Amino acid sequence: MPVAVGFGINSPERAVKIAEFADAVVIGSAVVRMMEDFDGDRQSVIKAVSDFLRTVRDALDAQTS
Repeated sequence: MPVAVGFGINSPERAVKIAEFADAVVIGSAVVRMMEDFDGDRQSVIKAVSDFLRTVRDALDAQTS
């Protein structure tokens, strides 16, 4: 049965660590916090969240290569 973990994942390093024993990494609160920090500046928050998630994806991909 696949296991997804989504508690306390707020950095690429933590995502990689969790991925050592989980099938999926779920990032929620960290993204919500980033959205709250941008006070309605839609383009800035989209870029910040996209950049953050790209760094996480790149770190995870580097571990599987």
